[in-house]
Order: sequence, then structure tokens, then C-alpha cells
Amino acid sequence: MSDTGDRPPTDTVPEPAPLDIPQPEARTRFAPGDPLPNLEMWVLERWLGGGGFGEVWLARHERKGVAAVKFCTDPTARHQLVTHERTVVARVMKHGDHPNVVPLLECNLSGDIPWLMYEFVEGGTLAEAVEEWSKLPAPRRLGRTVRVLHTIASAMAKFHQLTPPLVHRDLKPQNVLMSRGVPRITDFGIGGVAAEAAQSDRPEANTSILARVPTLLRAMGSSRYAPQEQLFGSPPNPRDDVFAIGVLAYQMMLSDLSAVPGPDAAAELRALKIPVELAALIVRSVAFDPERRPKDATEWEAKLAAVLQKKTVAHPSTQKPGESRDDPTEELDVPNASDSSGSIVTQMLDVPARGRWYSRPADKSGVEWRIVATTPAEVRLATGELYRFSIKSTATEKDVAALAVLGGLRSLYYLNLSYCSGVTDAGLTQLKNFTHLRQLFLRACPNITDAGLVNLYGLTHLRTLELTDCPKLTSAAIDAVQKALPKCKIQR
Repeated sequence: MSDTGDRPPTDTVPEPAPLDIPQPEARTRFAPGDPLPNLEMWVLERWLGGGGFGEVWLARHERKGVAAVKFCTDPTARHQLVTHERTVVARVMKHGDHPNVVPLLECNLSGDIPWLMYEFVEGGTLAEAVEEWSKLPAPRRLGRTVRVLHTIASAMAKFHQLTPPLVHRDLKPQNVLMSRGVPRITDFGIGGVAAEAAQSDRPEANTSILARVPTLLRAMGSSRYAPQEQLFGSPPNPRDDVFAIGVLAYQMMLSDLSAVPGPDAAAELRALKIPVELAALIVRSVAFDPERRPKDATEWEAKLAAVLQKKTVAHPSTQKPGESRDDPTEELDVPNASDSSGSIVTQMLDVPARGRWYSRPADKSGVEWRIVATTPAEVRLATGELYRFSIKSTATEKDVAALAVLGGLRSLYYLNLSYCSGVTDAGLTQLKNFTHLRQLFLRACPNITDAGLVNLYGLTHLRTLELTDCPKLTSAAIDAVQKALPKCKIQR
């Protein structure tokens, strides 16, 4: 169930992102060097963390790079995942293609220990970012909060609008990774497993419901972000996530992740000069009665977008030096999802081909590529950034022809067209203008022939070219490419 043509090879293993509980357990079920069960080409490399769900390991594939694998070792959670959550996992893999959601790449729900494989994300968590922002002046801190919350709400809204909705059920700061300042939600597909498992483990008739509450809270691991009906086993509902967003927003506004909104929440937010409409939304979202909450995250997305729009056109010229603005969201200085490095934006580019658009700083070769858009989409180009495009394996010849818009783009470093039958000799003619390309992957493209390789002769900056498993290519034609590009390493 993985998109095998869309994983970037890498030789560099960044420091692990904090996942779940960062302290290693005394005993683990696995060891470095163990093959991944049922997918032995992946090898476990390093323990990353653990918690109620199980263990998290960094796994490496010789060609595809690294990924984070979550093993479900808890018996109750394992039973729930295997017997009741198969459909949820399948839907996450099908619909989870969003730049602000860590993609679920592969899964194995058979065997003694099922596992889920996610893209490995370098960076810390939102919890660490909030702590760091607490040192900033209130206008800047609250500006960053609004931007990050808008990004989170936009991602959640997409899943809430599916039929039926996909609900996370464990949205918390530790499950929002900050990839170079950009929030990416993780653990979609397993957020409700622990809670549902606890609910399915019915107590005996002589056990009171109060005795079950501590078990539920331990299983959830994040009870302050869960509404009371979720804690007592209600079916998943988008209002569960709305409650979590409300609590998270309240904590971020106060810069205190231990805070729990109570009867004085509205007054506390007014004291911070939070926009009235935003403060009201937070209070409604954490209402005890779920019917009083917004029905899903779309209202959060719309309200925060309005706040951002309003505050970017406010009265900048009327402020005197040293005078603070009444409305702290005026200073919205956080870069957005496609310009997170603080680079100067130079251009917007419409990419019509179906695939994924990645970026990384040009001066940091060891940094992992970061997905910033799923195309077709308009992408933002910035100075000091390099870009990578990976086409969908189901892309057509029309998608390949659309790559012409990328020709001549000096910052396009990496192009992956692997496993795509839509790549033909005619499509390779589009690559003549990709003269600054450094890495090109054409693995398992069944419809390219020797004649098409002639179009690659002028790519003098190319240093890596993969042509393995292309049945219509001959050794003589590949030798000719090697002669034309002596500095290029060709994998055949």
C-alpha cells in the first residue's frame, strides 16, 4: 500500500524527532539490525520512543531512505487495531495526502506485532515550540499561534469533510511535529485505538464505571485534550477534534500547556486582548455539551483565515515607536507552510502535474526533504531553497507533458519519475530544458526506449541517474548516456 516511487533516497540520518515518550524503555521487543517483519528490505536502525501504543523505531531502506515505524505491542490496542481499525487505516492511507499531515506510508496488520510506517520528520514538536515562543513578546507569540492553529485547522477540516469523516481523536502538542517551523500532524489512523480498546474491554458487572476512568485516562495518554464523552467511549465524532483544538488554542494563547480551560477562560482570553470572535470560538469549542461546539474544524479554518486577513491590512502607520498594539495578532511574523525558512519569496509557480513538491535549504545538504504541496497546486519559490518533485505512479502522459513548466528552473535539484507508465520517449523530450537537474530517477518505467535516452545527453549537471528495471532499455543505450555524462553515476 506504499507509494514506492515517492520516497527520497538519503544517506544522512538526522537526529530523531521527539515521538511519544523520549526516554528509552528498559526492555524492547526489537534490536538495531532486525528486519522489519513482512518487509525485510527495511532494517531497524534506532529506537525513537515508546508509549501506551508500543514502540517507535527508525527504519532504513537501502534505496528509499528512512521512515518511522510504530509497533503495536499493547495487547488491547493490538486487538482493536487489527479487528476494528483496518478500515480507518486504509482510509488514512488513501486520503491522508496533505502537506501538513505526516503520511502513513505502509502498514502490516498481520502477525504477532502489527506496525504502521510513517514518513520520518526531522524536528521537534509543537510542545517544544510553544515553550520556546513563551520567551517572545506577546504580539509575536500570539501571531505565531494564530498561524499555526490555522494550518492545523485547515488540515483537520479536510479529513472532517470526508464521507464519513476521519477523526484523529488524539490531537495534542506531542502529535504535531514542527518541520522547520511548519506544523505536521502525526498519528492519523491510530489516534482512537487506545481509547476504543479500553472501551471494548468491558468491565465485569460488579465493577463500577468510576473504576474504569483511570484506565481510560492512562490509555488515552492525553485526557485534557479529550472531551468527556470520548473518555467514556462515544463513537468518533469531529467534535472530539474540535474540543482538542479549543484546548490547544487556549494553552497556546496562555503559553502554558498545563492549563485547562475553566469558567474563567473567556475573561483570561479577553485580558490577553485576543480578538473577540476568536476568544468566543475557543470557549464554544471546549463546551461540555458537544452540541454547543462547532460541528467540525471547518469553522476554525474559516475564522482563523478571517483573523489573518484582517490583521495583515491593519493600521501599521499609526503606531508610535515603543508603543504596543492593542490587538496582539497584528504581528504575524511566522513563515507559512511553503516559506518556512525565512527566505525571500521570489516567485509563484503553478505545477499542473500530479505528484508531490518538496523543499530543503540549499546550504544544508544533510537536511531531510520536506513535503510542502501535493500537486496540482501553486507552489512558492524562495531564494536559498532547493526543490524536488516526485510524480504520482498513476500519472498519465498528460501529467508528464505538464512538467514542461519546470524546465529551466535552476533550483529544481531532484526529479523522481519512477514506477510511472505515463513516462514515454515523448515525455523525456520535456527534460531537455532541465539542465540544472542533479538527480533523476526513472526506475521501472516500462514505456521508455533507447530513443528516449538521447534527450538526457545535455543534462551535464546530472550526478545521479537511475534506470533500473526499465525493460525496453539496452546496455548499449545506457553506455551511450554514460559517455555523454561522464560525471553522472548511473544505476542500471
